Amino acid sequence: MALSPDLKKRRAVGYVRISRDRENETSTTTQHKAIEAYCVTRGWDLVDVIIEPGQSAFKASRTSRPGWRKAMDVVNSGAADAFVVWKVDRAARNTLDLLRFVEELEK
Repeated sequence: MALSPDLKKRRAVGYVRISRDRENETSTTTQHKAIEAYCVTRGWDLVDVIIEPGQSAFKASRTSRPGWRKAMDVVNSGAADAFVVWKVDRAARNTLDLLRFVEELEK
């Protein structure tokens, strides 16, 4: 018997982005650990975490960031069915960009 899509165990890809990695601030390590903890508490398999240091979301659109594109490729290939970030601003920096991101995930 197959599980319904709502009960199916999720496979997640994590995406970590930071402009400058500074100690005692929002480091890539902090984001990575939070993504791992989030997946563990939900019983999700974390298939990969893409870390993209030194990438400003203001200077580069999400689609031009290689790490973001790689994370989306994991989802698009079917290897993951969830895209996990520490905070929504790691994936999108404005409302229009967020709406486009969600639309792409839904496809």
